[in-house]
Amino acid sequence: MLAIAIAIAIAPALAASSAGGGAPTLPYPSSLAAIGDSWTGPFAAADSWATGTSKAIDSQYLRILAHNPAIRGHAYNLAEAHATSGPQMSDLAFQAGGAIAKHADYVEIALGENDACRGTPVALFTHEFETGLAHLTQALPEAHVFVLSIEDVAGQWRAINADPAGHRALKRGSTLDCSLGAGATKSQLAAVAASITVYNRALRQVCQATPRCKYDNNAVFKMQVTAADFDPSGLQDLSPTGQHALSAVAWHAGYRFGVR
Repeated sequence: MLAIAIAIAIAPALAASSAGGGAPTLPYPSSLAAIGDSWTGPFAAADSWATGTSKAIDSQYLRILAHNPAIRGHAYNLAEAHATSGPQMSDLAFQAGGAIAKHADYVEIALGENDACRGTPVALFTHEFETGLAHLTQALPEAHVFVLSIEDVAGQWRAINADPAGHRALKRGSTLDCSLGAGATKSQLAAVAASITVYNRALRQVCQATPRCKYDNNAVFKMQVTAADFDPSGLQDLSPTGQHALSAVAWHAGYRFGVR
């Protein structure tokens, strides 16, 4: 699932700020690698919010391709081989090796939610994130890093439970991550939300201490979802509608790209 998404855009230098004092822009990248779990590497590869080729998803790859044809055929989804195992932050350094081997201009990473649900000690989580991030930035010294927050699993449960079809799916035994099923209580939901807040704080702090790193200011955590954003046959996975929504959130929260 989605947790963090780290995007690495290698560029010679930041372009000049836009008129009116807007944020600096980077040149559109010419290659992309995605690291993560089942949200980044879904069963249907074309539906990935990061590297998907389905026009219905409007992935990060397709958004870049619309402005830079040099990226065509240079989108690498490293999450696909690891998605079903529920990778945690400990997998960051390993998957990063694949992105480095591809010399990717832009790397997206979705990791961390599994750590929050499984209770990885925050100190260990932070160390693994620092180590993986250092591995990337040392190997790709001109990289710009974009870190997305871990999603609000408790909020997702409330949205699904409030929908008649989603409520029935929960009653039939389907669960979200963090074992949130039909019997989830207010205290359980509050505990999950509080835990994720702590992990997101660690992501923010590490990112702010790392040159060329941008945090999403909790954009993914604040993302408003509906039951239609989830696969009805497996509520832990996103539907194409949800993949499209996540791509839009990531795009607007991330770096500004421009033609130089």
